Amino acid sequence: MHLTFKQVCDNGKINESTGRFYKGKFEEFFSSDGVGRHKKYDDRATELLILIAKLYSEGNDYEQVRMSLEDEMGVTVTNIVTQQSSSSSEVVQQDLENCMRRVFREEMEKRDAVIFELQEELESVKETLLRIEQKGEESAKTASDRDREVIEAIRAVQTAAQQQSSRTWWQRIRGK
Repeated sequence: MHLTFKQVCDNGKINESTGRFYKGKFEEFFSSDGVGRHKKYDDRATELLILIAKLYSEGNDYEQVRMSLEDEMGVTVTNIVTQQSSSSSEVVQQDLENCMRRVFREEMEKRDAVIFELQEELESVKETLLRIEQKGEESAKTASDRDREVIEAIRAVQTAAQQQSSRTWWQRIRGK
């Protein structure tokens, strides 16, 4: 879903002027489509504004916020030196920035997809380990039951042998 910057600020419950200040300071982290007044932002822009506001409210300065954003995004973003020599260089600069944002956004989406797949795989492994643990407990219980039956059978044989040995020779012959 694409939103205007005002909608992004409203969704994040951040004053629009504050949001624009944050966007101006950290423009390279905001991905947008379109140019000028027709720029549209995705839902991640709201999350980014909320994160920046949180970092500033925790007492972080500009550099600390930038480093936190770079850590959070998993990349280092460098500023591009703009050339003010002509309007065509500004268009090229804008195209380059948009291209970099698009590539950055695509890489972030790939990273998110990998993280999601790994989380699913982790859940699958946890479920498998739980099943193995349950089977192990069942096997241990079955082995314990079997051992108990063997011990009881051995005791029965020992008792019968003791009874047999306590009879006299003539009782053994007669089968009593």
